[in-house]
Amino acid sequence: MWVVALAFALSPLGADGGVHSTPERASVADPLATLHATSAYLPRPPRPVDLSKKAAWLEEKLTRFSVRVPQSQIERAGRVRFVPTQPQTAAFPETLPPPGSRIQPITTLFSLRLKEAVAVLPGRSMHSEFQSLLRDHYTNQSTDVDLALLGAVTRAALKFSAPRVEVVSGYRSPKYNLSLRKKGRQVAASSQHCEGRAVDFRLRGVPTRELWKFVRGLNMGGVGFYPHSRFVHCDTGPVRFWNGE
Repeated sequence: MWVVALAFALSPLGADGGVHSTPERASVADPLATLHATSAYLPRPPRPVDLSKKAAWLEEKLTRFSVRVPQSQIERAGRVRFVPTQPQTAAFPETLPPPGSRIQPITTLFSLRLKEAVAVLPGRSMHSEFQSLLRDHYTNQSTDVDLALLGAVTRAALKFSAPRVEVVSGYRSPKYNLSLRKKGRQVAASSQHCEGRAVDFRLRGVPTRELWKFVRGLNMGGVGFYPHSRFVHCDTGPVRFWNGE
């Protein structure tokens, strides 16, 4: 008797005071709760997967523009002759050797201050390498050096068959040139070295006087003879000659 009374008390009453059965209770349940309960058992969408390198390349290839050049345009371009506007000048007249042969350097420039070397190859423009090799070792600054200096150094190496040219001094910054003057060195206040138009060099195994005579014969600018320091000064300024210590 007590069990029947407890079941009657726990059962929900309808609007008319009657007891609802279980199917009627499910029919009036919250539809959102039913949706959340059933969504847990539905299949979930797959997670995005990163494409491999090959798949990404193929996908990018499909988006490329198709560019095709007609054969007539290719043939017309082959008949065009390109003429340079300005003649190309080199520091020396040597040309490149035939393809397949070994390129033999004319000589090697070695900076005694920087401890750097540059090989001079036939038919190759060495302006940037020569400019870097002649930079100021005191401030590490460089300037646009005169390419005629490279021609003079190269012709001297060819004359005496010297495999190595030792560069004693190249470009001097105003700061370094002033410090040399304060130390009592024989340097001019307006030196050609400060303009990037002078180089001091020697050839290993070649007497300094013989090198000095050859550079004087070039008649390209100032030439200084330094027998004690064993180097020759060469610049592209006014033609003049002197002996130094």
